[in-house]
Amino acid sequence: AVAAINAGADYLFVFIGRNDDNGNDGLSIIESIQSIVKEKDYKTKVVAASIKNLYQLERLSTIGIDFAAIPYNLYTKSLYHPLTESGSATFKEDWQSLKNI
Repeated sequence: AVAAINAGADYLFVFIGRNDDNGNDGLSIIESIQSIVKEKDYKTKVVAASIKNLYQLERLSTIGIDFAAIPYNLYTKSLYHPLTESGSATFKEDWQSLKNI
């Protein structure tokens, strides 16, 4: 990864799940790479790929990666939260009540 960054790579894909599958900590790897890019002010954009679950996606958001290649099913899961759904329903009910005043 460092060689690619030093060579001026525009994008660097880090495969989180594949690293995990091979006994490495994919999140730690991408965190280290992102740290190097930011500390040295490299222009390389770090792309997280092979993201397999919501935990990985949430951690990646705190690491500050530039892009993430997310499977569609994980993307849709990331948009759903039961409290958001119930809150939205409450707002709709309240709005309907206000319209009838």
